[in-house]
Amino acid sequence: MPPSSGRTSLVGFLAANFINVAITRAKKHFILVATDNKMPKGSNTEALIDYIRYHSKAIVHSHINSVFDLLYKNAAEERKRYLGDKKQISEFDSENLMYSLIMKLLEEHEEQDLDVVPHYPLRYIFNPESSIFSTEESSYMRKDGTHVDFLIYKRIGKVPKLAIEVDGWHYHKKGSRQSERDQIKDSIFSKLGFPLIRFATNGSGEKEVLENALKNM
Repeated sequence: MPPSSGRTSLVGFLAANFINVAITRAKKHFILVATDNKMPKGSNTEALIDYIRYHSKAIVHSHINSVFDLLYKNAAEERKRYLGDKKQISEFDSENLMYSLIMKLLEEHEEQDLDVVPHYPLRYIFNPESSIFSTEESSYMRKDGTHVDFLIYKRIGKVPKLAIEVDGWHYHKKGSRQSERDQIKDSIFSKLGFPLIRFATNGSGEKEVLENALKNM
């Protein structure tokens, strides 16, 4: 169940008829993603998990968390508390959560003398007039509002080192207009070999990915 305002919440999924439809229409696999600590006791979902466990099917306890887990509706209060004393750089909580993670990791890697700036214009990173770029790419960079969500740079010399994008899973889905813009942006970064990391809001393991990127910078 992806993290979006329109998704079915865990509580709304508890009705037996919903579970019955989900199970009977699965042709090869049925996968239920849930958290043990949020599972209402005596619920139909808990009974389903017990049934799966009884028949020796796979119950996987994930060791990988996501910074975007707090975007779920049932985590609204926890998200509010978490972001309450932190700097807000965006109207989107997904970007605020990522900013908080980046700042935490940069503090842990302070010896690298790195800093981050949000919503940095693309035309300030690359030269739109460069012949290496296509007409479409150059035009895209010149547009107001065309930016990277976060740019990590070296304080000494103000040298750009790493770009980070936060992709809302629905807004950036394949075939959308935003997905087409993403492809143009990816091509621009690829042509100059500049590292760009994309984090989907329905993904996981952001902390580990960023830590490795900082170590290999």
